[in-house]
Amino acid sequence: MLKKDVLEDEHPKVQLSHHEDIDSEAPLAIADHISYGPTGIKGLLQSPYVFGAALLASLGGFSFGYDQGVISVINVMSQFHTRYPNTDPNHKASGFYTGFMTAMMELGAFLGCFFMPKLADTISRKWALT
Repeated sequence: MLKKDVLEDEHPKVQLSHHEDIDSEAPLAIADHISYGPTGIKGLLQSPYVFGAALLASLGGFSFGYDQGVISVINVMSQFHTRYPNTDPNHKASGFYTGFMTAMMELGAFLGCFFMPKLADTISRKWALT
């Protein structure tokens, strides 16, 4: 008797099946009745915590837009090119230096990405963001 035959004799083939019957409409019906309060500006102003979180989240976008707006004006000023000749459009590597200078404005946000996970694990996400 071969080893394969022995295994087949000891463990007959068993067919297993699994069937779940889930009503996919039930969770949606429950979710329709949950009220989170008023929507829009009224809902935003009703909770100081929600307002603060929305304000802090929007500050990142405002900061990025402001930085880009200021840098774009400075990049075309002749006085700036006189002081920093590597950013002059006639310089062979002006694209690199101009891009590097623009990117350095966002360095704080970039470095924050490395420290935020540890900070969030230590004091919680709620307090790390506020």
